Amino acid sequence: MSHDVFISYSAKDKPSADAVCAFLEARKIRCWIAPRDLPAGTHWPGGLLSAIDKSRVLVLVFSNGANDSRQVLNEVAAAVKRAIPIIPLRIEAVEPSQDMEYYMETIHWLDAMTPPLEQHLGKLADQVQALLATQAGGLTVTPETQAVETPITPHVQGGRRRPPWTWAAAALGMVLLLAAAGAGLRSLTTHRQNGTTATPPPTGAVQVATVTATLPRSAATAALTAAPDPTTIPAQAAVPPTKASVAVPQTEGPPGPAPTVPSGAAIRAVAATAPAVEGSSVLWSPDGTGLVVGGSEVYFLDAATLKPVRSIKSYSGDNGLAISPDGKTLAIFRTGVRLYDTTSGGELRTLFEQSSVSSATCGAPLAFSPDSATLAVQVGDTVKLYDVASGQELDTIVAKGASSVAFAADGKSLYVGTWQGGIRLDVSTGQPLFSFGGPLGDGSCLALSADGTLLATAGFSGNVVSLRDAATGRQLRTFNGHTAGVTRLAFSPDGRMLASAGDDITIRLWDVATGNELQTLVGHTQTPLSLSFSPDGATLASADRGRGVHLWGIKP
Repeated sequence: MSHDVFISYSAKDKPSADAVCAFLEARKIRCWIAPRDLPAGTHWPGGLLSAIDKSRVLVLVFSNGANDSRQVLNEVAAAVKRAIPIIPLRIEAVEPSQDMEYYMETIHWLDAMTPPLEQHLGKLADQVQALLATQAGGLTVTPETQAVETPITPHVQGGRRRPPWTWAAAALGMVLLLAAAGAGLRSLTTHRQNGTTATPPPTGAVQVATVTATLPRSAATAALTAAPDPTTIPAQAAVPPTKASVAVPQTEGPPGPAPTVPSGAAIRAVAATAPAVEGSSVLWSPDGTGLVVGGSEVYFLDAATLKPVRSIKSYSGDNGLAISPDGKTLAIFRTGVRLYDTTSGGELRTLFEQSSVSSATCGAPLAFSPDSATLAVQVGDTVKLYDVASGQELDTIVAKGASSVAFAADGKSLYVGTWQGGIRLDVSTGQPLFSFGGPLGDGSCLALSADGTLLATAGFSGNVVSLRDAATGRQLRTFNGHTAGVTRLAFSPDGRMLASAGDDITIRLWDVATGNELQTLVGHTQTPLSLSFSPDGATLASADRGRGVHLWGIKP
């Protein structure tokens, strides 16, 4: 029997797996499930591998039993090796084992822990169908496809600077295009892009290409933002509170004119000595004297010697780190969020905890406000705002498919990346100011320039990076070069250069003013998940899924 979906499960969960299979097949999605579809006389391992080979998606029914099953782990590994997308359906609150986390740590989970199971299967079927449709369409992100967007409407709970009886932000009806919905899970392109599998480059290899770079920052910004888009609203134009539907302004259209910038200094990056610690998150301190690496432990390194000066052993930092702009507070994201004093390494407070590990997503799940007083945290389909001093939750904003957050330079608004695209929200009201991106998740990854004028966006289901006017969300240009989904973005401190990491296991450096690719950095053997420029712009730190940490010297 030809099929599209392979269902992986533990024998202990056969009733649940059968229910998943029945529901998907009722939706005309062809499934393969053992032992039903294993031909008589077939050897079990060979039969399973053959079925996985012929599948377009693997649905993992995840539970304690699956977590402990060597057979399930082998099936997941086989899917990863064959670049087959994985959709994990978590039916029990269980933290992945170390072996399972190795394959699943960057994949968005679909939770189905609240009974009955059937109430969650519609969403699973929607995601599978959207993914299959996207694969069939062979869609790629281009300026033309980006002109079609899906509005996103957040819902605000609580009320920062609002009375307890405050209104909730209105729901906005919307119809998801299959291409946009197909970006709903991180698994869609974690291992697959255009039917090819990224081949890890040789360890230590550095591809150096010297390309002309930029004008001073002010000239580049002026050239990029010269053409305003009359269809957008000003960034600070307040959307009135109402219980009726709110129309979220769209910001796409033809990209702005590509500016012509005279030649500047040549820039190249060279591999530098890496610290002798492991981690998949890396972050420079605001003053440049320290480097924080998050893995099974969180290490504070002296920037001059790259040697650890202290560590936090009790809390893994694989899923996200953030340091407040004043340099005093470190936020660590795992099963929840904890705050630590950067000087002593001592824990200050726990903001929240949950039973399962929060899977790392495209972009940054934590962001401090510019005044260091507020922390925004992406938690599932919400963004929570916390007072840093007291640990009190201020607001909860519901944004379906949220994956990354970034505060605007004035601290009055917040950029939220989701698998439907991105939105900019007024922090005081929770109302949307505008939306941007959309197809194939463009907008799910975010990075803001230090001066707050430029916004870089990308999607884990597309390989194109967009440069946008941060005040309006309008697309200014695109950067094309990655051959698989983009996982992280970072501007250099002076805003002249943009770094992007991708599932093609490369880091690419771009000239912001001209759009030229300055250099492709190779050396990681697994997907880079974290990027951070030193405050002086002289060093780029990167970390990958396998906890490999690299430093790159930026040479003028």
